[in-house]
Amino acid sequence: MMQQASTYEKFAQLARSKQYRIQHLFDWMAMRNCNRICQSTDEADACHADCKGSLTRLREASDQVRPAGIEEFIEFPNVPYSDIKLRSANDNTKYTGMMFVGSAKHRGNTTFVARLCTHDCNISAPQFDSTLVLGELQQGTENHSSPTLRWQHLAEHWVPHNDGDMANRSYVGPEDPRMDVVKDRRFLTLTMNVDASQFGCKGGKKNRDVRHMFFVPVDPAPNFSMCDLRVDGVDRCHVQKNWASLVPRGSNDVYYVYSVKPLQMFRFSPGTCQTAWLELPHERDGHEHVPRPWAFDILYSVHGGTRYVFGGSVVDGDLYVSVGHTPAPEYRPVLVGILHRNRTEAEKKPEFQVVGVSCPMNISTNFGERLKPSDEDWEHRMLIATSIVDFDLENDISTVTFQVHDHENYQTRLLGVGRWLQSVYKEYSNGITFSCHELH
Repeated sequence: MMQQASTYEKFAQLARSKQYRIQHLFDWMAMRNCNRICQSTDEADACHADCKGSLTRLREASDQVRPAGIEEFIEFPNVPYSDIKLRSANDNTKYTGMMFVGSAKHRGNTTFVARLCTHDCNISAPQFDSTLVLGELQQGTENHSSPTLRWQHLAEHWVPHNDGDMANRSYVGPEDPRMDVVKDRRFLTLTMNVDASQFGCKGGKKNRDVRHMFFVPVDPAPNFSMCDLRVDGVDRCHVQKNWASLVPRGSNDVYYVYSVKPLQMFRFSPGTCQTAWLELPHERDGHEHVPRPWAFDILYSVHGGTRYVFGGSVVDGDLYVSVGHTPAPEYRPVLVGILHRNRTEAEKKPEFQVVGVSCPMNISTNFGERLKPSDEDWEHRMLIATSIVDFDLENDISTVTFQVHDHENYQTRLLGVGRWLQSVYKEYSNGITFSCHELH
């Protein structure tokens, strides 16, 4: 615990030392954007005041998202192989590493999914195999630098897959299992090898590292089957990953966010495996909501992360939120808010719009930010959120899992996500969308 306190104090000192520089950069960006929006350099006029006020409120909402306490370390399954009954890996070695633990609360129960790997999930190994396990977590008792969670009721969830060419540094088996729920049934979205030759791909190895996104049912349902998510216009000869699911309340279909900016989404029918791009409002000239009169894009970029979860109803629809991340090499967590406008499932053209993207935030007391530019140990603290397990709207507590350096897995709770989502929606309703990136 002393180590945690020491690390937390380093973060606190870092935050204090960066405050002036961040505020200076923020003021510069606000002036630059408000000059453009107001078509004036007069910072004393009412337009500038409103513009900077909105920007300040949105930044404050991002800053108020914080961990509710110390994260819990998720232990590697300490269960005999004979009890789990894992199928043999392709090189007959044991599964010794665990990556990408996540969950989606369903019917009041919380089941977790994890990817187990051979060779400690070490990407420098000649090759490693992967499989998935499902189970529950309970409080552990062994000593660790943070509270621990231990697996129970663990079982393999076998996913048929293509082993590929088994060449040097081949990745075999399912990766990055993201859990969600549609039609009261759990499912996973993950990546796996495909035989690239069937798509006419040329050059390089036939199968190596050509990975597609797949829909994989967890609970049996009529007509549900594993589907290769193939979408028109997406290059089938290149790796696909990080598509985030969004399942509107009462929906029979799954919507995937392919990119945030521009917002690109497609609709997937689990019963038929069919996909179709959505025609979103920003793509239609003359739509009443486009263009927004004020749009802040500050050094913007964000990649997909967790599933989108319901974040509350508003006058013109439902809000959904996900934890994404900034690009390499920083991988800082950000929130992405999307509005699903009032539409029934019988309508053919549901509408979605991004209402905001948060500034990078700390979702951990120990991981996720460089202490200084020369911080060589930072890559061992780099985190990526893997799931939103549950979102308690009434108390504004989000249960989130994340992994550190592709090896360690944790569960934590965040405060303020709901407040941030309501704040960005309020500004959005006033004609302002906000996207924030690094403020260093």
